[in-house]
Amino acid sequence: MAAPAPIVSQTALSMMSTALVLAGEKPLNSITDPRYGAQVVASLFDMVYENELQNNPWRFSCKKGQLSRINQQPINEWKYAWQIPTDCLSMVGFWGVGPDRLYEIYGNVIYTNISSNPGVAAATLTAEYQFKPDPSTLPSYFSLLVTCALAKHICKPITESDSARTKCEQAYEVQRGRAMFADARQRPNRPLQHKPFIQCR
Repeated sequence: MAAPAPIVSQTALSMMSTALVLAGEKPLNSITDPRYGAQVVASLFDMVYENELQNNPWRFSCKKGQLSRINQQPINEWKYAWQIPTDCLSMVGFWGVGPDRLYEIYGNVIYTNISSNPGVAAATLTAEYQFKPDPSTLPSYFSLLVTCALAKHICKPITESDSARTKCEQAYEVQRGRAMFADARQRPNRPLQHKPFIQCR
């Protein structure tokens, strides 16, 4: 008995299909398509998708959450251990780690030295981190970026053409710039707060 086909959202299927078209192949109608190109793009999708997410702190893939403190005493210089959320792809930043702003990540645990000031509670640590959104919720600029990234990776195995791969790489770089510009508008520019010349007076 054949293994059941993996469940793939219509949006993911659309991105894989368009990537095949950009690489010079026929569109993908089903995840069970037996063609070599279809198998290549299906095997690479999750890896390419997560890689593109982690290459930049995209605003649509970021959220904040309060971390849970682990009841264990870290060794060496650290005082507190915190559990990284299970849906975390990568950390962006922290609030409450103390004036030194130092921390280290070991596996799925964060070690910190929270301020020893009596007025600062040692039981709270808020983190901003990236998660993996469902493909159906992606903004169009990122869907196209993932599509171009897929085409870039599958072009050479399918076409065996260096020139075709170069064109796919160029299209990817153009779309990456556009996507980063569009995403940057989701957060306004913040003025610099560092004033070394004023502070040294």
